Order: sequence, then C-alpha cells, then structure tokens
Amino acid sequence: MKTLIGAVTVVFGMLGIGIAVIAKATYPSLAGWSPHLYTAGALSPFILGTAFAVSRSQHRSLMNSFSRPFIFSWMGCIGLIAGGVEYTNGHFDSAPGVTHSVTVASKHVTQNKRSKSYSLTISSWREGRSTEEIDVSKDVFDSVEAGSSKLNVVSHPGVLGME
Repeated sequence: MKTLIGAVTVVFGMLGIGIAVIAKATYPSLAGWSPHLYTAGALSPFILGTAFAVSRSQHRSLMNSFSRPFIFSWMGCIGLIAGGVEYTNGHFDSAPGVTHSVTVASKHVTQNKRSKSYSLTISSWREGRSTEEIDVSKDVFDSVEAGSSKLNVVSHPGVLGME
C-alpha cells in the first residue's frame, strides 16, 4: 500500500509539473513564473501544516514527513493550480490582440548545449512597468538593433486578465 501511495504521488507530481511546462510553453504570460511562485507561497503553509499534523499523529519528527511522495505532491499541487490557471487564461481568451509599438532596449542570447534562445528587453506599455522581456525568433532578433529599433508587439489580455 505504501508503494502504491508513493507511485501515485510521484505520478501526480509529474502531471502537475507537466501541465505547468505545457501551459508556459503554449500560452506564456508576461507574468513569467510569478503565478507559480505565488501559488507555492500560498500553498506552503497548508502543506507544511499537513506535514506537521501527520508527523505528530504518527509520533515521528517533522523532517521524516518530508519524503519523496510528499515533495512530489507539493510540486504537483503547485503545477496543477498555477499551470491550470495560466493555461485557462490563454486557451479561453477570445479577445482581439492589441498592437503596441515599443522600442528595443537590449538584446540577449541564452545558449546551452543543444539550443539558443533569443530575447529582447523592450519598453513597456503596461502601467507601473518600464520594460518587458519577450522571447523572439532568430529572424526577429537579427532584424532589430538595441536602442533604436521599433517593434510592433501584439498582446492579449487573457480571460483571467494575465496579459
């Protein structure tokens, strides 16, 4: 029974992480990973409280409650909630896109063993923000100059308001 519970929680954790990654890749919001971090912060007291209650009822130390299944369950909850919210925000958004004319402030290339990714820091159209970071294709990256190029960016408000 203990092995079954462990296997189920690992699968649950992997599912949650998978949903979060799919949501981030399919409908990236300008909020970045903030929804995931907020969800982790909001869920942590409840999850730690549960671990504490379980450890007290089983007369063992709190640190012994932080097993692999427990950690995968925690990650699964965060992934399912935050990833689900982000996916819902993008998937069900039927509002027309809004075009913003922005200035390219800087260009960045990130390289690992197998791939390169290209991003731009652009002037922001959102109140209270000075810049935004967006991922772009190599063609767009090569066609702009930092500091002088103008770029048209289309954004969608999202059904939940997470642009």
